[in-house]
Amino acid sequence: MGVQVQMGAVQAVNEDLESAFRVADSVFACLLILELLLRIIADGKSFFFGVNNLFWNYCDLLLAGMSFTDMIATAALQGESEEREANSSDNVDTVSGIFRVLRILRVVRAIRIVRMVRFISGLRCLVEAIFNTISDLSWALLLLLGLMYGNGLVFTDVVVGYLEDSRNLGKTPMQEETLVRYFGDLIRSMNTLYQAIAGGVDWSDVVWALDDISPFLGIYFSLHVAFCSFAVLNVMTGVFCQTAIDTAQRDQTMLVHQTLNDKEHNVELVRNLFQNIDRDEAGTVTILEFERSMNDPAILALFESLGLKFDVAWTLFKLLDVDGRGVIDIEDFVDGCLRLKGAAKAIDVAVLTARHKGLEKELVRIRREQKKGYLILSELADSFLPGRELRQSSSFVIPVSTQFSEQPAELSS
Repeated sequence: MGVQVQMGAVQAVNEDLESAFRVADSVFACLLILELLLRIIADGKSFFFGVNNLFWNYCDLLLAGMSFTDMIATAALQGESEEREANSSDNVDTVSGIFRVLRILRVVRAIRIVRMVRFISGLRCLVEAIFNTISDLSWALLLLLGLMYGNGLVFTDVVVGYLEDSRNLGKTPMQEETLVRYFGDLIRSMNTLYQAIAGGVDWSDVVWALDDISPFLGIYFSLHVAFCSFAVLNVMTGVFCQTAIDTAQRDQTMLVHQTLNDKEHNVELVRNLFQNIDRDEAGTVTILEFERSMNDPAILALFESLGLKFDVAWTLFKLLDVDGRGVIDIEDFVDGCLRLKGAAKAIDVAVLTARHKGLEKELVRIRREQKKGYLILSELADSFLPGRELRQSSSFVIPVSTQFSEQPAELSS
């Protein structure tokens, strides 16, 4: 489409070249329709009612419909134009007008370029950030409009009053033309105030013109430019940047890619760390090798970069040696370092809480069983050993004679 428009603008396109362009448009339209049909067959109802990519699906439907309509209408009107060219010039003008309408509609198909956005994550993030800042942009424009309107009233009223007083006194101000051009009415004043902060006009020329009325008026205009440039526009930029950052953080595809890239980087870093510790290249690390490597400041710096800080090498070694063999292979080392990397997450705290509750329930059950066993033994002691009782200990249950418990001196003898 771009080649067709460019060649039509710089030179006259002959009939053969125009036919080639029509064939190319038809081929691309057919490919687009074929792709759309295959996606509808593969996705089924989710193509029309699904949650993922619903906007893009309907956008593709619109583009395919416009392409198919343009292809059919162009082929039909091309045949009719050849028949009507010999009949009347009015019909030729009518057909030419229809072709111009079709050409305009064909330009609308250029929005198919937007389809590329969905396949490029960085470009998609930029476009989504721009769309998400439309709300903030609206409020920012409203704020600027309020500032321009308020200050525009002041400058317009002062300049128009000054010009009227000068005319009444029969004087002609030196900067009359400039003042009328910049502050002749409210609309011009607001436009001048906007252009002064947007670079559309050199605001020093405006200040020189206002100085003829009063130096304080020029200072007020300079303060307006300084406030809008250093305060309002910087705050607006910060808001837009924060919105763009939030949009990038919410993008699921980018989050997945970033997580995978970070994981690959960390795995490669841990593997290099393991190779530095495994000096004999045996594929495993013993506690002696591990403790010896802790004297190397470079290896300690690598551990700290992974978020692993420890005081005793044996503590970390026990955490990495999950099977208790006394040696650590590269897989256990990588998995353990990645598991221990960084601060504790919410899921780690939840797992510890669940295990703690399980241990509490198990302890309660054990105490209940211990109490039941004590009662059973008590009953047995009353049945077979009259006059004896059971004394309950915190860890076990022992039978004790009543008279011995009352006379500890005799028991010691």
